Amino acid sequence: MCNGESEDEQQVCKTRSCGDIMSKCDNGYQCVFNFMKCDGYADCLDGSDENPDLCIENRICPVGMVKCRNNVQCIYEMQFCSGFPDCSDDSDENSNICTKDRVCPTGMSRCSENNPMCLYNSWFCNNQPECIHNEDENPSSCFNRPKGSKIFPWLT
Repeated sequence: MCNGESEDEQQVCKTRSCGDIMSKCDNGYQCVFNFMKCDGYADCLDGSDENPDLCIENRICPVGMVKCRNNVQCIYEMQFCSGFPDCSDDSDENSNICTKDRVCPTGMSRCSENNPMCLYNSWFCNNQPECIHNEDENPSSCFNRPKGSKIFPWLT
């Protein structure tokens, strides 16, 4: 829904909110994830997520997001060192950042000693694996941890 397939659908979607982790495209009916803005690919049908006035160097990232090395694209901290490039310049998977001694920001922990991906503490042991090898749902590591949640921490 909200892909612009019909005028009726567009009208319904124009009144819909995109929430905190998405933004409305200039066409007024389509929503895209904030991390998809300025990634070099037009995700909005009207291309507004790649607007040159928006995708400028040194732009300010939304709360909970970190800038890629290109100084334009913003992604969520947990997308760094995930094993999948999310920055268009691949800087989130840089071997200088993704090291065994990587320190996670406050409120986050590494998936494991061998996995440098940082995950929100509230997402450990929530019966929804986020780490590439499911380390965040390992019964032995969940034994002394409170049960996590499935909500985005920056929305609470």
